Amino acid sequence: MFTVVDPMHNLHLGTAKKMMMIWRTTLINRRLMLTNEDMKTMVAEARNIQLPVGYDSSSLVRKTTTGEIGFSHLKADEWKVWVASMSKVLLFGKLDQQYYQHWLKFVDANILIASPSITLEDAEKAHQLLVSFCSEMEGLYGAKNISINMHLHAHLKEGIVNYGPVYGYWVFNFERYNGDIKNFNTNQDYNINVYISLALPHNINLTTGSEALPLSTIASMNLVSITSLIDDMCIHECISTFYQNVYQTNQMYVPGEIIKFKTINLLGQSYKSAACYSPRGSYLCSFFPGPNQGYILRPGQVQFFFCHILEMDNKEVIHTFAFVRWYKSTPYTFGMDSSNDLKTWSDEFEEVDSSCVLPVQRIYGPVGGTSTEVEVQPEGINLSILGCLSMYGLIAVSQQVPKLNRRKKQKIAGIKRSFPPTGLTRVIFAVCFLPPCLPMLNPTEECWPEI
Repeated sequence: MFTVVDPMHNLHLGTAKKMMMIWRTTLINRRLMLTNEDMKTMVAEARNIQLPVGYDSSSLVRKTTTGEIGFSHLKADEWKVWVASMSKVLLFGKLDQQYYQHWLKFVDANILIASPSITLEDAEKAHQLLVSFCSEMEGLYGAKNISINMHLHAHLKEGIVNYGPVYGYWVFNFERYNGDIKNFNTNQDYNINVYISLALPHNINLTTGSEALPLSTIASMNLVSITSLIDDMCIHECISTFYQNVYQTNQMYVPGEIIKFKTINLLGQSYKSAACYSPRGSYLCSFFPGPNQGYILRPGQVQFFFCHILEMDNKEVIHTFAFVRWYKSTPYTFGMDSSNDLKTWSDEFEEVDSSCVLPVQRIYGPVGGTSTEVEVQPEGINLSILGCLSMYGLIAVSQQVPKLNRRKKQKIAGIKRSFPPTGLTRVIFAVCFLPPCLPMLNPTEECWPEI
């Protein structure tokens, strides 16, 4: 194929926009697939969604009910945010299940395609999802709603194979100065092939935190001053245990000073910490060994980033970490279907241990979230909203709230909420939006020390 298909027009301004028009104009059993009441509900729910840095939803929320059918005058980057980071949550329970499951295929393909870097396996997976989406389109919506634009979905993989990730050629880059994506971060300022080649010849399997980082990442680290851990020996113990696990020795001196910083930029994605003024952007997820010899994505909140200098073989080696508090697991599923990529987690943190010391190279992606209420009744749990924004991001945080005689504020995962005087369980949904940016982050048996 000598001509690439532009994903911006093909996916975001094409099919995403068309599907919304179908839902807002098609009657099923004398009822619109998405009613005006559904649109108003989505606006209210969208205001509670916390998105990572770079995912601006303020104008998108305002435009949801604008125009005759809604979503009027949305720009391509707003459609991109809607598809990848909001539609899974906001459409859950509003579209019939068969239509919702059909839409998830389009969303999951979008998340894979709109990645700063992508493997051939992920490109093939996105291709199969889009082919399945188009194949089921006629049976669900009729032949009249199939367009030539949908046929072009089948050629997106060819463009990726021939020309690389879509960041290099989609029209977003050329319309930047028109105001479409004024704050869009790109990864055009370094050579990914050179970066990968630094690790490959050395057969580096164990992520220690000392691996080379892109120059753009190093430049984003505002290293201010040295912090002594003499008053916080718990963190020092975590760092020491981490080194013992990854280097398989306890015969080393671990200095008690670290250099803290609040933010970091990895391949165009900004991550913040709880030390910042706002917790927005401080949530992330990373792979950990699961209970059945597999690997699971665990969500957590970055407390701070830090560099630590360790003397090894008579030279100083700089390690770069995030100190992360991980959410506890919970046995409650609230009836969520695992095929929807949904999983519940407690709103409480695990105890501090060496797993809190996370090499920044192991960060899988950013996490955003929203909250909803679950009414606990004698006959079961009535879950009003469920959702997750990505096939990668899997957290729903829950807390049992007892019956109260007055309104009471509680702080959950860094967010203050006011609970009504009823027996409710608060559920916070958070997700990872981006696939892994760094090739070394793919889960293998050698990537994690025994913790």
